[in-house]
Amino acid sequence: EGKKSKVSNRATSLIFKDLDIKLKKDLALKIQELYKRRSEIVHEGKKYIDFYNEIEYEITFEINFAKNLFIKLIEIIIKENIRSVDDVINLANLQYNRDNCMEGYL
Repeated sequence: EGKKSKVSNRATSLIFKDLDIKLKKDLALKIQELYKRRSEIVHEGKKYIDFYNEIEYEITFEINFAKNLFIKLIEIIIKENIRSVDDVINLANLQYNRDNCMEGYL
């Protein structure tokens, strides 16, 4: 499991724990795509305008989706008193177990 998959699976398990598996899989894929775009910016020097020119209508949605994900993650970190990556992994594993998806959603 690569870094993008781990981040996508864990974020999905924490944020969308009450949704059905199909929606979780769709959202995990969307988070994975956001991570890919982040990597293109950080590691390849791609600029916002490059994305805007490629997918003008979609980039605004993605930015708002990412913003809302971060806000929700911060709320969960505070509510669940998450102090370490191990805490995130443990919470994610509990959710994978509940969903009977021990390998995550991707």
